[in-house]
Amino acid sequence: MSLRFSKKFQNDISLYEPIGTDRDGNEIVMLDVINSETPDFAEQLHLAIESEKMLHAVQERLSKREQIVVIFRYGLWGQEELTQQEIAGRLGISRSYVYRHIYCK
Repeated sequence: MSLRFSKKFQNDISLYEPIGTDRDGNEIVMLDVINSETPDFAEQLHLAIESEKMLHAVQERLSKREQIVVIFRYGLWGQEELTQQEIAGRLGISRSYVYRHIYCK
């Protein structure tokens, strides 16, 4: 019975199993070389909470036009990040007006 149980896991490897050394002679483990494209759940939750806090702060402290300028400038909430000149063109205002909304508040 014990033999069957251990045979079931014979091809499993540990993420902490050494797979080599780097150029400085430090041991490299599997976890060091695996790259995940998606952040873990805790990180996603933290980012969602921080994003919600930022949204409330922007809505409480800025006028609608100022909100739009800041959202476009920094590419917040899925918007494309735009230059001051691009924002000015979209909103029909001067680039210096965009600058004042972002940096002179």
